[in-house]
Amino acid sequence: MQPSGEACPTTLVVALGTDTEHWRLVENSFPGIHNCCIHVANALRRERNEDASGSGFDADTRTRIMAKRTWLVIWEVAMCVLREFGILIILCNHGRHRSLTLAYELATRTGCRLVSMRDRDRPSQMLNPHRVLQIITPRVRRHLEAFARYPHPVAGIHVCTNGFDGTAWAANENPDAPSTQYRHLNMDPGHILVESRCPCEDSMGWGFGTVVVEGAAGITGWYPPSFVRPLDRRHFSGITDLYASLVLCTRSSDPAPQFHRRDRTQYRTCRVCHQHYFGGGRCINAPWCPRGRRDRP
Repeated sequence: MQPSGEACPTTLVVALGTDTEHWRLVENSFPGIHNCCIHVANALRRERNEDASGSGFDADTRTRIMAKRTWLVIWEVAMCVLREFGILIILCNHGRHRSLTLAYELATRTGCRLVSMRDRDRPSQMLNPHRVLQIITPRVRRHLEAFARYPHPVAGIHVCTNGFDGTAWAANENPDAPSTQYRHLNMDPGHILVESRCPCEDSMGWGFGTVVVEGAAGITGWYPPSFVRPLDRRHFSGITDLYASLVLCTRSSDPAPQFHRRDRTQYRTCRVCHQHYFGGGRCINAPWCPRGRRDRP
């Protein structure tokens, strides 16, 4: 799974460290690359006295990191980007443990190609930064040619506040609902949902995302947006704002933020939680919005 001289295949996952020359070289060479990146250093933060030996190439290290409470959510975030673009760059501090663990697992389970800045036989050693850049450049260029103006695929991380039986709704309560290749989700209060954007269908006022399921692959489909709220900024102990820590290219800096909610762009929206803002100094999501009062954008 080391870099080689062969051309990059369609699907690629890259593990890098932000404190290394490798990432600085990639970021400077391709300034618009952030929409296919996630940063897992804080989301998979190392606990005090946690063993820092080994690397993501080692089974013991991967088992330790995958046991963290945020792992399932991070996995669905990563899968969302990989499905949308066919390329994912995963970042941590040094590209050795956290980012490499996630990249290795993605490559193993999906069959995509892994490019690591670490030497497979001696993970303490880093490969030549220019060599790594050379390996990923063809695929990164194809990505930017096709998606440079696209926002980050992950639009938010939410928690379900109401139960919804999407199967019953589609089959019994609304048999005339527009046809879709995706299901309507079954949700229970407390479920975590990763919001994304449907690449090929109009939302018709529905939200689109993936429900995080313990011990199984997440289920992707449509859900009623009023049945979820943004995940509390301190839902996971020791981590402030999981979404903001993962997504480098946040919606406040999106080159094309209207893609996230194409049929709702006529509304004013809260800058923080991105729910409707109808005036009076507060958005419709005011009880849960992490920063309360928002001005009209």
